[in-house]
Amino acid sequence: MFLHEKIIFLLFCGLFSPLGLSATNSVNVTFEASFYSRTCKVSVSEPEINYGYVQANNIVKNDAGVTNTLNRDIILTLSECTGTGNLGNSSTVVVSGNSTTINGKKLFKDSGSSSGVGIKLISDGLAKTAGDSVWTLTSSSTENDQHTVTAALSCGGCQNTTGIGAGDFKASITFTVVTN
Repeated sequence: MFLHEKIIFLLFCGLFSPLGLSATNSVNVTFEASFYSRTCKVSVSEPEINYGYVQANNIVKNDAGVTNTLNRDIILTLSECTGTGNLGNSSTVVVSGNSTTINGKKLFKDSGSSSGVGIKLISDGLAKTAGDSVWTLTSSSTENDQHTVTAALSCGGCQNTTGIGAGDFKASITFTVVTN
């Protein structure tokens, strides 16, 4: 209500001259509005994964698919959705985080004293690295929809334990909804 009153007031101010005579001036008014696409936050089921003490040969076996004991499922859930429209039309959940290359494979790793190990992130059966889409949203995607990704302790597909050095490490991964 106040916006319309102010605009009308501003329009009428320019229509009269100081002498009280009507003027022939005109005033153009331009309106501008921004509409933001619908977006959501992504929450994760496991905000912290602690592998504890792991033997190097188990990492090699996990990478080879002999075992999956070092794989941890992470459930991504859309939450706090806001904005207009829907999440379809090229909206995705993208992963980001620091990575390192081990045996030619990019693995997530921030820091630590261990060598030759990191986190391989798997979505829909494919390894994902920083900047990759891990979940393609559709026009029917809504709050509380879920998608599972897997974090696997990895040595980059190594064949033996010679490249794995004892120690610890930290890896952080962030999931973000990106709408175009």
